[in-house]
Amino acid sequence: MSTLWTYGCSWTYSREHVEAFDLKFWPEIVGEDLNIDVINHASGGTSIFDATQALMKDLSLFKRDDIIVFEFTYSGRYVIGYFNEDRYNKWHFGHKKLGKFYTEKSVETWANFVMEFNGEILMKEFLNILPIFDYIENVIGAKVKYWLLNMPCRHDQRRENKIVEQLWNPNRSVLFESSHSTNRQLYLDDIIFSRELTYKDDYRKGITKHMQAKNDSHPNQKGQELIAKYVKESINGILPEDIVPIEEQIIKRRLI
Repeated sequence: MSTLWTYGCSWTYSREHVEAFDLKFWPEIVGEDLNIDVINHASGGTSIFDATQALMKDLSLFKRDDIIVFEFTYSGRYVIGYFNEDRYNKWHFGHKKLGKFYTEKSVETWANFVMEFNGEILMKEFLNILPIFDYIENVIGAKVKYWLLNMPCRHDQRRENKIVEQLWNPNRSVLFESSHSTNRQLYLDDIIFSRELTYKDDYRKGITKHMQAKNDSHPNQKGQELIAKYVKESINGILPEDIVPIEEQIIKRRLI
């Protein structure tokens, strides 16, 4: 029997949202609809680097006809190492941990770099995992699908076009119906939770405390079902009806 393996951040699995809202996440929905086993190794706050590591740990377990769906989360969650006391740790920009060796200025410099070059960071992460996708399909005989939670470089159309060209793969990309199909983002404004996650941080101590919740941008149950719908269609080789071939979209955008 085939197995669906999934990787990503809290849009693919979040224990907090399961406990708070009894959500059924899209991997479980897809598994039930396709009648296949599901192993979901996504986790809230995960970076692309973390998801890649999780996939690599499972590489020897994949078998022919399995399905691997990889969610590329926010590229701003770019992992680097840092020193804290005598330990070498890792963190990404979203955590902003300073440790004892880093000033607020140095972290600001790092944050500015990540925000300015998040498109290039996404490409680096994508190119790192691309040979693994090729190995999974060409050697193991499993199927690979991927989707992007967010497309960076929205302020620079030329850079974004180049990224879209590189990331687009008609056999692997999961596409979502929306007026912004080119970016393959999820626009779920009408089906998100009406709450906002607010945090109180002490970056010096590396502490992040969850304080209250209103306006959460995660999909609700309807949103999870929508993601599942397009993932299933991609697995079955079906394109959403409103999708224009990516080559035509890029040409059109260059003419604007």
